[in-house]
Amino acid sequence: TWVLLTRNDPPEVMTVGVREMTQSYMASIALSDISPEEAGVQMDLFMSVTQDTLQRAGRNKNVLLLARECVLAGQADDVTREVGEAVRTAMSRAGGARPTANAAPASTGAQGG
Repeated sequence: TWVLLTRNDPPEVMTVGVREMTQSYMASIALSDISPEEAGVQMDLFMSVTQDTLQRAGRNKNVLLLARECVLAGQADDVTREVGEAVRTAMSRAGGARPTANAAPASTGAQGG
């Protein structure tokens, strides 16, 4: 027996440039004057804060949050800037090295395929 599942309110698809944010943060850590051990600690903190921020952003039941690279066609709002700002704020509160502005690239707006 087939069951047809429908939603009256389809999710809003949003993307985040996670790879871009991570690469930018790694570059800023590499250029900083800290030990390799401290760089590892800071990178672990960044990844943890980023994951937590994305999980909180995705808790909205009507949002489907995807890595930007996952959207091959169609429209999706890019929220990289907003996520980057939230990560910078959380890193500041956690006492970690704050990602530079480059760690949260400017939002490219809706993506098309």
